[in-house]
Amino acid sequence: MGKTVTFDEHVHNAICSLTKSNSFKTGLLIGQSTLQKDIVVHICTTPSQDEVAVKESDKEKDSKKGKQVKKKPEIQDELNENWICQHAKQVTRMLPGGLDILGIFVIAGQDELNKLQHNLRQILFAIFKVLSKDQKLSLCHENTEKILLQIATFAQKFVCRTFDVSDYKSSAKPAEWKQFSGVFQWHKLECKFNLDFRIPVDKNKITHSLLKQIEIGLLPFFNTTSRAAALVNGKFRKEEELLDPSMEGKKGKHSNKSSQQYFALDLFLPLHLNDSDDKDPKILECSAVMTVKGTIQCRAYIHNKGTVKEAIQVLKHDIIRSMTSRCEIQCEDLLLIDEEQQDPHVVHELPRRVFASLPQGNLSVCDYLFHGDSASDSLEAFQELLGLNLSEEDVEMNFEKTPDTLQLFQPETIQSGYSETTEKTKTRNILYPIVGAAVAVLAFGVTYFLSQEI
Repeated sequence: MGKTVTFDEHVHNAICSLTKSNSFKTGLLIGQSTLQKDIVVHICTTPSQDEVAVKESDKEKDSKKGKQVKKKPEIQDELNENWICQHAKQVTRMLPGGLDILGIFVIAGQDELNKLQHNLRQILFAIFKVLSKDQKLSLCHENTEKILLQIATFAQKFVCRTFDVSDYKSSAKPAEWKQFSGVFQWHKLECKFNLDFRIPVDKNKITHSLLKQIEIGLLPFFNTTSRAAALVNGKFRKEEELLDPSMEGKKGKHSNKSSQQYFALDLFLPLHLNDSDDKDPKILECSAVMTVKGTIQCRAYIHNKGTVKEAIQVLKHDIIRSMTSRCEIQCEDLLLIDEEQQDPHVVHELPRRVFASLPQGNLSVCDYLFHGDSASDSLEAFQELLGLNLSEEDVEMNFEKTPDTLQLFQPETIQSGYSETTEKTKTRNILYPIVGAAVAVLAFGVTYFLSQEI
Protein backbone atom coordinates (compact mmCIF):
# COMPACT_ATOMS: atom_id res chain seq x y z
CA MET A 1 0.00 0.00 0.00
CA GLY A 2 1.27 3.48 -0.84
CA LYS A 3 1.75 6.48 1.40
CA THR A 4 -1.20 8.27 3.01
CA VAL A 5 -1.33 12.04 2.57
CA THR A 6 -3.75 13.75 4.95
CA PHE A 7 -5.00 17.33 4.86
CA ASP A 8 -7.34 19.51 6.89
CA GLU A 9 -10.37 21.63 6.09
CA HIS A 10 -8.25 24.70 5.35
CA VAL A 11 -6.40 22.87 2.56
CA HIS A 12 -9.66 21.43 1.22
CA ASN A 13 -11.25 24.89 1.01
CA ALA A 14 -8.16 26.36 -0.66
CA ILE A 15 -8.19 23.68 -3.36
CA CYS A 16 -11.92 24.09 -3.95
CA SER A 17 -11.43 27.84 -4.39
CA LEU A 18 -8.70 27.28 -6.98
CA THR A 19 -10.64 24.70 -8.97
CA LYS A 20 -13.67 26.98 -9.32
CA SER A 21 -11.73 29.25 -11.66
CA ASN A 22 -11.14 26.35 -14.09
CA SER A 23 -7.73 27.85 -14.86
CA PHE A 24 -4.32 26.22 -14.93
CA LYS A 25 -2.51 26.42 -11.56
CA THR A 26 0.63 24.96 -10.05
CA GLY A 27 1.87 25.27 -6.50
CA LEU A 28 3.55 23.77 -3.48
CA LEU A 29 2.30 21.42 -0.77
CA ILE A 30 3.57 22.46 2.68
CA GLY A 31 3.45 20.29 5.77
CA GLN A 32 5.27 17.70 7.84
CA SER A 33 6.37 14.20 6.96
CA THR A 34 6.09 11.43 9.56
CA LEU A 35 6.88 7.74 9.49
CA GLN A 36 3.20 6.88 9.09
CA LYS A 37 1.95 9.62 6.77
CA ASP A 38 2.46 13.07 5.30
CA ILE A 39 0.43 15.94 6.75
CA VAL A 40 -0.37 18.84 4.40
CA VAL A 41 -1.24 22.05 6.27
CA HIS A 42 -1.04 24.67 3.54
CA ILE A 43 -0.86 25.08 -0.23
CA CYS A 44 0.49 28.07 -2.13
CA THR A 45 0.25 28.71 -5.85
CA THR A 46 3.27 29.65 -7.91
CA PRO A 47 3.19 33.39 -8.70
CA SER A 48 2.67 34.24 -12.34
CA GLN A 49 5.79 35.65 -13.97
CA ASP A 50 3.68 38.17 -15.84
CA GLU A 51 2.02 39.40 -12.63
CA VAL A 52 5.37 39.84 -10.89
CA ALA A 53 6.82 41.68 -13.88
CA VAL A 54 3.81 44.01 -13.97
CA LYS A 55 4.12 44.81 -10.26
CA GLU A 56 7.83 45.58 -10.61
CA SER A 57 7.22 47.97 -13.49
CA ASP A 58 3.99 49.58 -12.24
CA LYS A 59 5.77 52.74 -11.13
CA GLU A 60 7.28 53.21 -14.57
CA LYS A 61 3.99 52.53 -16.37
CA ASP A 62 1.78 54.69 -14.17
CA SER A 63 2.63 57.74 -16.26
CA LYS A 64 1.97 55.93 -19.55
CA LYS A 65 -1.37 55.31 -21.23
CA GLY A 66 -2.62 52.60 -23.51
CA LYS A 67 -1.37 49.30 -22.13
CA GLN A 68 -0.91 46.47 -24.59
CA VAL A 69 -2.95 43.30 -24.14
CA LYS A 70 -0.67 40.29 -23.85
CA LYS A 71 -1.45 37.01 -25.51
CA LYS A 72 -2.38 34.26 -23.07
CA PRO A 73 0.67 32.03 -22.57
CA GLU A 74 0.62 28.35 -23.39
CA ILE A 75 0.40 25.82 -20.57
CA GLN A 76 3.95 24.62 -21.27
CA ASP A 77 5.20 28.21 -21.00
CA GLU A 78 3.69 28.58 -17.55
CA LEU A 79 5.57 25.47 -16.41
CA ASN A 80 8.84 27.34 -16.06
CA GLU A 81 11.10 24.97 -14.16
CA ASN A 82 13.55 27.61 -12.92
CA TRP A 83 10.74 29.91 -11.81
CA ILE A 84 8.99 27.19 -9.82
CA CYS A 85 12.29 26.08 -8.22
CA GLN A 86 13.03 29.66 -7.19
CA HIS A 87 9.57 29.93 -5.64
CA ALA A 88 10.21 26.72 -3.68
CA LYS A 89 13.52 28.00 -2.31
CA GLN A 90 12.02 31.32 -1.21
CA VAL A 91 9.08 29.59 0.45
CA THR A 92 11.45 27.28 2.33
CA ARG A 93 13.08 30.33 3.93
CA MET A 94 9.70 31.33 5.34
CA LEU A 95 8.98 28.01 7.03
CA PRO A 96 9.74 27.37 10.71
CA GLY A 97 11.37 24.18 11.87
CA GLY A 98 9.12 21.15 11.34
CA LEU A 99 7.42 22.42 8.21
CA ASP A 100 8.75 21.81 4.74
CA ILE A 101 7.78 21.43 1.11
CA LEU A 102 6.32 17.96 0.62
CA GLY A 103 5.65 18.14 -3.11
CA ILE A 104 3.72 20.00 -5.79
CA PHE A 105 0.17 20.17 -7.07
CA VAL A 106 -1.22 21.06 -10.48
CA ILE A 107 -4.80 21.98 -11.45
CA ALA A 108 -5.76 21.62 -15.12
CA GLY A 109 -8.08 19.86 -17.52
CA GLN A 110 -7.67 16.10 -17.86
CA ASP A 111 -6.33 16.34 -21.42
CA GLU A 112 -3.76 18.92 -20.34
CA LEU A 113 -2.67 16.78 -17.41
CA ASN A 114 -2.14 13.81 -19.71
CA LYS A 115 0.17 15.88 -21.91
CA LEU A 116 2.18 17.27 -18.99
CA GLN A 117 3.12 14.05 -17.17
CA HIS A 118 6.77 14.17 -18.17
CA ASN A 119 7.07 17.91 -17.45
CA LEU A 120 5.52 17.62 -14.00
CA ARG A 121 7.75 14.73 -13.03
CA GLN A 122 10.79 16.65 -14.20
CA ILE A 123 9.81 19.75 -12.20
CA LEU A 124 9.25 17.70 -9.04
CA PHE A 125 12.74 16.25 -9.30
CA ALA A 126 14.23 19.66 -10.15
CA ILE A 127 12.77 21.31 -7.04
CA PHE A 128 14.29 18.82 -4.66
CA LYS A 129 17.55 18.78 -6.56
CA VAL A 130 17.82 22.51 -5.91
CA LEU A 131 16.94 22.09 -2.23
CA SER A 132 19.25 19.09 -1.82
CA LYS A 133 22.23 21.22 -2.85
CA ASP A 134 21.76 22.85 0.51
CA GLN A 135 20.33 20.10 2.68
CA LYS A 136 20.44 22.28 5.77
CA LEU A 137 17.47 24.14 4.29
CA SER A 138 15.27 21.07 4.13
CA LEU A 139 13.95 19.12 7.08
CA CYS A 140 12.58 16.29 4.95
CA HIS A 141 15.71 15.49 2.95
CA GLU A 142 15.89 12.09 4.71
CA ASN A 143 12.41 11.26 3.40
CA THR A 144 12.87 11.23 -0.35
CA GLU A 145 9.28 10.23 -1.24
CA LYS A 146 7.75 13.45 -2.60
CA ILE A 147 4.18 14.14 -3.69
CA LEU A 148 2.73 14.96 -7.10
CA LEU A 149 -0.97 15.84 -6.74
CA GLN A 150 -2.96 16.26 -9.97
CA ILE A 151 -6.45 17.75 -9.93
CA ALA A 152 -8.68 17.58 -13.00
CA THR A 153 -10.88 20.68 -12.95
CA PHE A 154 -14.15 19.59 -14.56
CA ALA A 155 -14.28 16.05 -13.20
CA GLN A 156 -12.92 17.12 -9.78
CA LYS A 157 -10.69 14.06 -9.94
CA PHE A 158 -7.70 13.82 -7.58
CA VAL A 159 -4.70 11.66 -8.49
CA CYS A 160 -1.98 11.53 -5.84
CA ARG A 161 1.35 9.85 -6.52
CA THR A 162 4.79 9.87 -4.94
CA PHE A 163 8.26 9.68 -6.46
CA ASP A 164 11.58 8.86 -4.85
CA VAL A 165 13.44 12.02 -5.83
CA SER A 166 16.79 10.48 -4.83
CA ASP A 167 16.48 8.06 -7.76
CA TYR A 168 15.76 9.68 -11.10
CA LYS A 169 14.77 6.30 -12.56
CA SER A 170 12.10 5.72 -9.93
CA SER A 171 8.53 5.20 -11.06
CA ALA A 172 5.36 6.66 -9.60
CA LYS A 173 3.76 5.06 -6.56
CA PRO A 174 0.06 5.50 -5.73
CA ALA A 175 -0.76 7.48 -2.59
CA GLU A 176 -4.03 8.04 -0.74
CA TRP A 177 -5.20 11.67 -0.66
CA LYS A 178 -7.35 11.75 2.47
CA GLN A 179 -9.12 14.58 4.28
CA PHE A 180 -8.87 14.61 8.07
CA SER A 181 -12.00 15.38 10.03
CA GLY A 182 -11.06 17.77 12.78
CA VAL A 183 -8.07 19.97 13.53
CA PHE A 184 -4.49 18.77 13.56
CA GLN A 185 -2.86 19.37 16.91
CA TRP A 186 0.72 20.57 17.04
CA HIS A 187 3.29 21.07 19.75
CA LYS A 188 4.90 24.50 19.60
CA LEU A 189 8.63 24.68 20.37
CA GLU A 190 10.54 27.87 21.08
CA CYS A 191 14.10 28.75 22.01
CA LYS A 192 16.28 31.84 22.34
CA PHE A 193 19.65 30.80 20.99
CA ASN A 194 22.78 32.76 21.93
CA LEU A 195 25.59 33.12 19.39
CA ASP A 196 29.14 34.23 20.14
CA PHE A 197 31.97 32.87 18.02
CA ARG A 198 34.55 33.86 15.40
CA ILE A 199 35.19 32.24 12.06
CA PRO A 200 38.59 32.46 10.35
CA VAL A 201 38.53 32.67 6.56
CA ASP A 202 41.30 30.78 4.79
CA LYS A 203 43.52 32.98 2.60
CA ASN A 204 42.80 30.62 -0.31
CA LYS A 205 39.06 31.32 0.08
CA ILE A 206 39.31 35.12 0.08
CA THR A 207 38.44 35.35 -3.62
CA HIS A 208 35.11 33.61 -3.01
CA SER A 209 31.93 35.65 -2.73
CA LEU A 210 30.92 36.92 0.70
CA LEU A 211 28.02 34.45 0.81
CA LYS A 212 30.31 31.52 -0.02
CA GLN A 213 32.76 32.58 2.70
CA ILE A 214 29.93 32.80 5.24
CA GLU A 215 28.53 29.40 4.21
CA ILE A 216 31.93 27.73 4.53
CA GLY A 217 32.57 29.45 7.84
CA LEU A 218 29.24 28.46 9.36
CA LEU A 219 29.48 24.75 8.52
CA PRO A 220 31.47 23.87 11.68
CA PHE A 221 28.90 25.76 13.75
CA PHE A 222 26.04 23.92 12.04
CA ASN A 223 27.72 20.58 12.73
CA THR A 224 28.19 21.58 16.36
CA THR A 225 24.55 22.67 16.64
CA SER A 226 23.41 19.27 15.36
CA ARG A 227 25.25 17.68 18.33
CA ALA A 228 23.95 20.10 20.97
CA ALA A 229 22.36 18.71 24.14
CA ALA A 230 18.88 19.91 25.02
CA LEU A 231 16.61 20.50 27.99
CA VAL A 232 12.83 20.44 27.53
CA ASN A 233 11.05 22.82 29.90
CA GLY A 234 14.22 22.81 31.98
CA LYS A 235 14.46 19.03 32.26
CA PHE A 236 16.53 16.38 30.54
CA ARG A 237 14.25 13.92 28.74
CA LYS A 238 14.91 10.56 27.09
CA GLU A 239 14.90 10.88 23.31
CA GLU A 240 12.51 7.98 22.70
CA GLU A 241 9.79 9.41 24.98
CA LEU A 242 6.75 11.16 23.56
CA LEU A 243 7.14 14.90 23.93
CA ASP A 244 3.68 14.99 25.48
CA PRO A 245 3.45 11.96 27.84
CA SER A 246 -0.34 12.34 28.02
CA MET A 247 -0.55 11.07 24.43
CA GLU A 248 0.87 7.69 25.44
CA GLY A 249 -1.54 4.92 24.46
CA LYS A 250 -3.95 7.18 22.61
CA LYS A 251 -4.87 6.25 19.03
CA GLY A 252 -4.34 9.66 17.50
CA LYS A 253 -7.86 11.01 17.75
CA HIS A 254 -7.81 14.77 17.39
CA SER A 255 -10.35 17.10 18.83
CA ASN A 256 -12.13 19.77 16.84
CA LYS A 257 -10.47 22.45 18.97
CA SER A 258 -7.12 23.92 18.08
CA SER A 259 -5.51 23.30 21.48
CA GLN A 260 -1.75 23.44 21.57
CA GLN A 261 1.02 22.43 23.94
CA TYR A 262 3.98 24.79 24.34
CA PHE A 263 7.52 23.64 25.11
CA ALA A 264 10.57 25.78 25.82
CA LEU A 265 13.88 24.21 24.80
CA ASP A 266 17.40 25.15 25.86
CA LEU A 267 20.32 23.98 23.72
CA PHE A 268 23.88 23.57 24.99
CA LEU A 269 26.71 23.35 22.49
CA PRO A 270 29.62 20.95 23.07
CA LEU A 271 32.93 22.54 24.03
CA HIS A 272 34.62 21.63 20.75
CA LEU A 273 33.40 23.20 17.52
CA ASN A 274 33.98 19.97 15.62
CA ASP A 275 34.04 16.28 16.42
CA SER A 276 37.44 15.59 14.89
CA ASP A 277 39.70 13.18 16.74
CA ASP A 278 42.63 15.49 16.09
CA LYS A 279 42.53 17.94 19.01
CA ASP A 280 45.91 19.54 18.28
CA PRO A 281 45.73 23.20 17.22
CA LYS A 282 46.27 23.94 13.54
CA ILE A 283 47.94 26.97 12.01
CA LEU A 284 45.76 28.54 9.33
CA GLU A 285 46.83 31.47 7.19
CA CYS A 286 43.83 33.78 7.18
CA SER A 287 42.83 36.89 5.30
CA ALA A 288 39.51 37.49 7.07
CA VAL A 289 37.77 37.02 10.39
CA MET A 290 34.00 36.83 10.77
CA THR A 291 32.40 37.38 14.16
CA VAL A 292 28.90 36.11 14.94
CA LYS A 293 27.41 37.40 18.16
CA GLY A 294 23.92 37.80 19.57
CA THR A 295 20.63 36.00 20.14
CA ILE A 296 18.06 34.73 17.64
CA GLN A 297 14.47 33.65 18.17
CA CYS A 298 13.76 30.06 17.09
CA ARG A 299 10.39 28.41 16.57
CA ALA A 300 9.36 24.95 15.40
CA TYR A 301 6.37 22.60 15.36
CA ILE A 302 5.97 18.85 15.79
CA HIS A 303 2.86 16.67 15.50
CA ASN A 304 1.19 15.61 18.73
CA LYS A 305 2.70 12.11 18.64
CA GLY A 306 6.22 13.48 18.15
CA THR A 307 9.07 12.23 20.32
CA VAL A 308 11.60 14.27 22.28
CA LYS A 309 14.23 13.42 19.67
CA GLU A 310 12.03 14.67 16.82
CA ALA A 311 11.26 17.89 18.69
CA ILE A 312 14.94 18.64 19.30
CA GLN A 313 15.74 17.85 15.66
CA VAL A 314 13.17 20.25 14.18
CA LEU A 315 14.24 23.06 16.49
CA LYS A 316 17.90 22.61 15.53
CA HIS A 317 16.79 22.67 11.93
CA ASP A 318 15.07 25.99 12.52
CA ILE A 319 18.29 27.49 13.88
CA ILE A 320 20.28 26.38 10.84
CA ARG A 321 17.61 27.41 8.35
CA SER A 322 17.12 30.81 9.97
CA MET A 323 20.85 31.58 10.05
CA THR A 324 21.28 30.51 6.43
CA SER A 325 18.25 32.48 5.23
CA ARG A 326 19.39 35.70 6.90
CA CYS A 327 22.85 35.49 5.37
CA GLU A 328 21.47 34.72 1.90
CA ILE A 329 18.98 37.59 2.04
CA GLN A 330 21.67 39.97 3.25
CA CYS A 331 24.10 39.01 0.49
CA GLU A 332 21.37 39.28 -2.15
CA ASP A 333 20.60 42.77 -0.85
CA LEU A 334 24.29 43.75 -1.08
CA LEU A 335 24.24 42.99 -4.80
CA LEU A 336 21.70 45.79 -5.20
CA ILE A 337 23.84 48.33 -3.33
CA ASP A 338 27.26 47.45 -4.72
CA GLU A 339 28.62 50.99 -4.37
CA GLU A 340 27.75 51.14 -0.68
CA GLN A 341 29.29 47.72 -0.15
CA GLN A 342 32.68 49.10 -1.17
CA ASP A 343 32.51 51.81 1.51
CA PRO A 344 34.27 50.46 4.65
CA HIS A 345 32.28 52.84 6.88
CA VAL A 346 28.83 51.52 5.91
CA VAL A 347 27.09 49.23 8.41
CA HIS A 348 24.91 46.53 6.84
CA GLU A 349 22.37 44.97 9.20
CA LEU A 350 21.16 41.42 8.85
CA PRO A 351 17.37 41.12 8.71
CA ARG A 352 15.35 40.34 11.82
CA ARG A 353 12.66 37.70 11.99
CA VAL A 354 8.91 38.28 12.15
CA PHE A 355 6.07 35.75 12.30
CA ALA A 356 2.50 35.43 11.05
CA SER A 357 -0.08 32.70 11.59
CA LEU A 358 -1.52 30.37 8.98
CA PRO A 359 -5.36 30.36 8.74
CA GLN A 360 -5.58 27.40 11.14
CA GLY A 361 -4.18 29.68 13.85
CA ASN A 362 -1.93 27.06 15.47
CA LEU A 363 0.97 27.26 12.99
CA SER A 364 3.18 30.16 11.96
CA VAL A 365 5.37 31.15 9.04
CA CYS A 366 8.06 33.82 9.05
CA ASP A 367 9.66 36.61 7.07
CA TYR A 368 12.80 38.73 7.46
CA LEU A 369 12.85 42.52 7.63
CA PHE A 370 15.73 44.97 7.48
CA HIS A 371 16.15 47.85 9.90
CA GLY A 372 13.53 50.50 9.21
CA ASP A 373 11.09 48.08 7.56
CA SER A 374 7.59 47.84 8.99
CA ALA A 375 4.97 45.08 9.11
CA SER A 376 3.51 46.33 5.83
CA ASP A 377 6.77 45.41 4.07
CA SER A 378 6.11 41.73 4.84
CA LEU A 379 2.52 41.66 3.62
CA GLU A 380 3.46 41.44 -0.06
CA ALA A 381 5.86 38.53 0.56
CA PHE A 382 3.26 36.64 2.59
CA GLN A 383 0.69 37.19 -0.15
CA GLU A 384 2.80 36.47 -3.24
CA LEU A 385 4.84 33.55 -1.93
CA LEU A 386 2.37 31.90 0.46
CA GLY A 387 -1.00 33.22 -0.69
CA LEU A 388 -1.83 34.72 2.72
CA ASN A 389 -4.03 37.81 2.90
CA LEU A 390 -2.93 39.45 6.12
CA SER A 391 -3.12 42.85 7.78
CA GLU A 392 -0.30 44.63 9.61
CA GLU A 393 -1.83 43.58 12.94
CA ASP A 394 -1.37 39.92 11.97
CA VAL A 395 2.45 40.21 11.82
CA GLU A 396 4.27 39.51 15.09
CA MET A 397 7.06 42.08 15.19
CA ASN A 398 8.38 41.99 18.77
CA PHE A 399 10.41 38.79 18.89
CA GLU A 400 13.63 40.30 17.59
CA LYS A 401 14.95 43.85 17.63
CA THR A 402 17.78 45.62 15.86
CA PRO A 403 20.52 46.81 18.24
CA ASP A 404 21.16 50.50 18.84
CA THR A 405 24.16 52.15 17.23
CA LEU A 406 26.13 52.11 20.51
CA GLN A 407 25.65 48.34 20.74
CA LEU A 408 27.23 47.62 17.37
CA PHE A 409 30.71 46.23 17.01
CA GLN A 410 33.30 48.97 17.43
CA PRO A 411 35.79 49.01 14.53
CA GLU A 412 38.51 50.73 16.56
CA THR A 413 38.37 48.11 19.30
CA ILE A 414 38.44 45.14 16.94
CA GLN A 415 41.07 46.55 14.62
CA SER A 416 43.48 47.24 17.48
CA GLY A 417 43.87 43.52 18.07
CA TYR A 418 45.17 43.09 14.54
CA SER A 419 47.55 46.06 14.35
CA GLU A 420 50.72 44.02 14.92
CA THR A 421 49.77 41.53 12.19
CA THR A 422 49.00 44.39 9.85
CA GLU A 423 52.49 45.87 10.25
CA LYS A 424 54.26 42.56 9.71
CA THR A 425 52.32 41.56 6.59
CA LYS A 426 52.10 45.08 5.16
CA THR A 427 48.40 44.79 4.57
CA ARG A 428 45.51 47.14 5.10
CA ASN A 429 42.29 46.18 6.89
CA ILE A 430 38.96 47.13 5.34
CA LEU A 431 36.10 46.71 7.78
CA TYR A 432 32.68 45.51 6.68
CA PRO A 433 30.51 45.24 9.81
CA ILE A 434 27.33 43.35 9.00
CA VAL A 435 25.17 43.60 12.10
CA GLY A 436 21.71 42.15 12.29
CA ALA A 437 18.75 40.60 14.04
CA ALA A 438 18.66 40.39 17.79
CA VAL A 439 16.45 39.79 20.78
CA ALA A 440 16.34 42.69 23.23
CA VAL A 441 19.71 44.49 23.09
CA LEU A 442 21.97 41.74 21.77
CA ALA A 443 23.41 42.05 18.27
CA PHE A 444 23.59 39.21 15.81
CA GLY A 445 25.93 39.76 12.93
CA VAL A 446 29.15 39.24 11.10
CA THR A 447 32.16 41.51 11.47
CA TYR A 448 34.16 41.06 8.34
CA PHE A 449 37.81 42.03 7.93
CA LEU A 450 39.25 41.81 4.43
CA SER A 451 43.03 42.06 4.25
CA GLN A 452 44.53 43.06 0.95
CA GLU A 453 48.18 43.37 0.07
CA ILE A 454 49.28 46.86 -0.94
